[in-house]
Amino acid sequence: RAQIWINKANIVAPKKDSRKKGKQERHSMKDVSDLIDEASGIIVDITEELERLKLEQSTTLSWRLQAQQSLREIISAFNNFRKERADLCSGTVDNTASDFLPSSANIGQTPLANPNMS
Repeated sequence: RAQIWINKANIVAPKKDSRKKGKQERHSMKDVSDLIDEASGIIVDITEELERLKLEQSTTLSWRLQAQQSLREIISAFNNFRKERADLCSGTVDNTASDFLPSSANIGQTPLANPNMS
């Protein structure tokens, strides 16, 4: 039973030197969690394998959280952009250059350079 668990753990979270770039198999978080849960019933020393599984789980969860945050930021930026475009098209926004450029960037501009400036 212990050897079967170790074999599964080595497949799910192989040692770094045995990983082949681009050829790594994908496993679900449930596979990783199940192996971690089963570890308590193994009576031989599986510390190294268990630590690799926990690292794999932690890395995956961290990546998921970062990806979720990035997606939220992208969606928010897109929604803001879409709202600004809709406001500009409907004329509900005062679209002066200061809305789009830092104030120091407006120095030296003439009304011809930016027809929205007054």
